[in-house]
Amino acid sequence: MKNVVTQHNDNSRTGAYLSETQLTPANVNPTTFGKLYERDVEGDVYAQPLYMRGVPTSLGAKNLFFIATSTNDVYAFDADNFDANPGAGVIWHRSLDSWRALGEDEICTETIGSVGITSTPVIDVQSQTMYVVTRRSTTRGDLHDGENFLHALNIADGNERPHSPVKIQATDPNQQ
Repeated sequence: MKNVVTQHNDNSRTGAYLSETQLTPANVNPTTFGKLYERDVEGDVYAQPLYMRGVPTSLGAKNLFFIATSTNDVYAFDADNFDANPGAGVIWHRSLDSWRALGEDEICTETIGSVGITSTPVIDVQSQTMYVVTRRSTTRGDLHDGENFLHALNIADGNERPHSPVKIQATDPNQQ
């Protein structure tokens, strides 16, 4: 399987995989193709899952898939662990930034509840680093409510890279 390191598999975000050689109309059918297993995570999943082959972990080289959730949790699962137990296959799990579930008056109307990680992370293959944006929710109206952070995680163990996270800030040149 090809690495999937960004949304829709390529920097153009087309989703096209024009060099596919194994999946055909003959072998993609209800008899031979379908769900292999499921895994438990905390929060909703809005981001596309990512996949990397041969990641050097403490358990040896592993094919991993990564899940980011609305509660600012990031998981790395062993893609080749077919255990039927939904809690199986976790290589690492990290909780990033605080969040709290908000009511229906949440600022983001596309989601209900926590709004942590909603965009798809990106993996830099060369540095083995995943970049992910989190949103922190604190008390409504608090100075820090709604802050966003860019995290750089080592995909082998989920640890933060040096100088991570970084608060995402902007200034309005029209506001003096």
